[in-house]
Order: sequence, then C-alpha cells, then structure tokens
Amino acid sequence: MPTRKAPVPALEYFAERIAKAKATAEFVEKRRIEREAYKASILNVAELKERGWTDTAIEQFLGEADQRVEDPHHKSGPGIRYWMKSRVLAAETSDAYLAWEEGSNKRREAAEKGVQTRIANMEDRILAADITIDGSYTIDALRSLAAETHGGNYEGDAGELRWDYRGAVNCIRHNLTNYERLWRFINRGATGGNAYLVLRGRVDDLIEQTYGAMLSEEFRR
Repeated sequence: MPTRKAPVPALEYFAERIAKAKATAEFVEKRRIEREAYKASILNVAELKERGWTDTAIEQFLGEADQRVEDPHHKSGPGIRYWMKSRVLAAETSDAYLAWEEGSNKRREAAEKGVQTRIANMEDRILAADITIDGSYTIDALRSLAAETHGGNYEGDAGELRWDYRGAVNCIRHNLTNYERLWRFINRGATGGNAYLVLRGRVDDLIEQTYGAMLSEEFRR
C-alpha cells in the first residue's frame, strides 16, 4: 500500500503559496525591467526620423538593421527594423554624419524659406488681381440663379435650396464674379491658405458694394 503524505498544516500551505506568488511577481517584474531596458537600447525607423534621420541617411550611415520583427498590423510586410542605440549614437557623432546633418539643415531651411516666399508671392498676386463682378442682376434673377445652381458650389443633389442672405452671397460669389478662376489658381495646399483669405475678403467686399443694399432690402438684416 502506498504511503500517504502527511497533511500540510494550513499555515505552512498558505505560506508556501504566498512565497510562490511572490517569486512569480518578482520574476515578472524582472522581465518587465529587462524588456524596458532593451527597448530603450534600440530605435526603429520612426524613432530615427524623430531624431532627424532620413531613409537615405539610415541606409548610408547605419545599413542593415540589427533586428527585424514582425509588424503585428502588417504581417505580410517587411517587418519593423531596429538598430542598436549605441550604434546610432556612434554614427551621429561621426564626422560624415555631422557634415550630412549640417547640409540637411541648410536644405530644410532653404525649403522652408521657399515655401514662405511662394506664400508671399501668391498673396501679392491676389492683392494685385482684378476682381470682377456682373452687377446687372435683379433680386428675382438672383433668386432664379441660386435655385438653378445652388450657389454654383455643390456636387450631386444639394437638397432643397434655402434662400437667405448667405445663400445669395454664395450664389453671387460663385456665379457672377471671377472668384472660381482665381481660387483654382491658389488652391495649392498650405501655400494658398492666406491668399485664399485675401481673395475671399476682396470678393465679399465687392459683393457688398454691388449688391449689399439689394440683399439688405430682400432679407431685412
């Protein structure tokens, strides 16, 4: 007959369980610290670019990655590349990299200056442009034009037209002025932002001068 183990007293049993749980927690914490320390010692492409690196510089000064892991969001892709931070720091202090970085900063400054110049030039052109308007429409003609075009500024079914002051101004702006032609000229992303405000202001001022009294009478504003 096999001998039975003597029952473990309750206090000893719980003490053993507590000791095992503590050991497990210490092991998990140790692994967490090790993972964080390792993560702090490597850099991926996004982190390199935050430091001012470009794809060309990575290829030129770092070459092949020290580690490549599967990207959980794009498992069929090339994966996430990592370089040891110590190697990155060594590259960043090399004469070749410092010379490249200086040239890169100059190119970036020149590009930013070029953008500012294009913005200023575009504003100047809009300020100098002739804003034209057809001032021959009656209020009834404007109402009919707005109904036909929904202000001339929509795609697809715009629904029932609301005839109000804003709708009338939109109709005039898009149908009776050269706003659309000038807007296409400046609609070029960030460089056209200020020029658009200048254009919109100049066109709306001309609309007010030409049709303001008529529209005020129509809408009693």
